[in-house]
Parts: sequence; structure tokens; C-alpha cells
Amino acid sequence: MEKGIKYEGNKPRGIAYKHKKSYKDMYYIPFGKFILNRKLLNENILLVKYPNSHGPVVKIRRTSCTDTLKNLLNDLLDTGEINYTLQKALNEKEITLFELLLKLSGVTEQLNYKRQTKSVEDYVERFKILQGSIAAGNDSDEIKTELNDIIDLLSNKTVNRISLENAKMLKSYLN
Repeated sequence: MEKGIKYEGNKPRGIAYKHKKSYKDMYYIPFGKFILNRKLLNENILLVKYPNSHGPVVKIRRTSCTDTLKNLLNDLLDTGEINYTLQKALNEKEITLFELLLKLSGVTEQLNYKRQTKSVEDYVERFKILQGSIAAGNDSDEIKTELNDIIDLLSNKTVNRISLENAKMLKSYLN
């Protein structure tokens, strides 16, 4: 109806009314058994709900996520396939969350999901990226923690990519 015009009684015939899309229709997208809020996902918040009751999924609730997980989920929603390069870039916490989401939504078999293991070269590449982030001035605790973990792994006696002396020096620089 146009502004300022009020109709009493029955609606007049021959007038088409525009139906507004609901918030659910505009921002939620099907994801297996659930619906996923794509608007919030683009703001790095994972919100998964049941389609009928519109209640949150108990084990996943509203969760903040990194850009890597956000990009992985957006790519999955767009292509219908898992981007294994992005999956390798996830940390352990995100991998667990991603696997839980796939399992609870019932799409694990449909996507033929297999956990991708990281090689030493993947950790070396990630180390270089994080080192560049620190050099560029990004000193967030998340990056420092991940870099510390990678330094521990690469200085391990079996991997032995970084000497123990260099590992101590790098860690002192981070703290």
C-alpha cells in the first residue's frame, strides 16, 4: 500500500502488494540440516540455526571465526566443494569446529570430507606468512600464539628445521 492511503474493510481488487522478504529469507542459506547466517559469517561470526524453530544449534552457538574459516565456508557455500588449501590453513580449534559443523549438519559424506594433514612445508610456509605479519606491525595475541606453536614444532628434534638457539631468540622477540 502507498503511504497515506488507508483502506477500510476488504482490500481493493486488482492491486498488487509487494511482499517484503523476511530477514531469514534474505540472510540465511541452507547448510545441510541447518541454516547458516551468511551476513554474520561475512562479519566473522558463525551462526547456525534450525530451519523450523529458528533456534541456535546447541553445540555450535554463535561463535566468532577467523577470516580463513569464513573464506572456507563462503567458498563451500558458493561452490559446493571444500577448498583443501584453505582447510590446511585452519588451526586445530577451527578444524574441530568445521568438522563438528559438517557432522551435525549431515553433509560429511555428501562432501566426501577427509581431514587434510599439514606437512612440514605447510608449517614453514605459514611461519613465513606470520613472520611477515609481525614485521608489518600486526602484533595480535592470536598471531603470536600461533607463531610460538609453529616455532615449537619446527624446533622439535624430529623436525629440526629451526635450531633451539634460533627458536629461543625468535620466542624472546615475540614476548
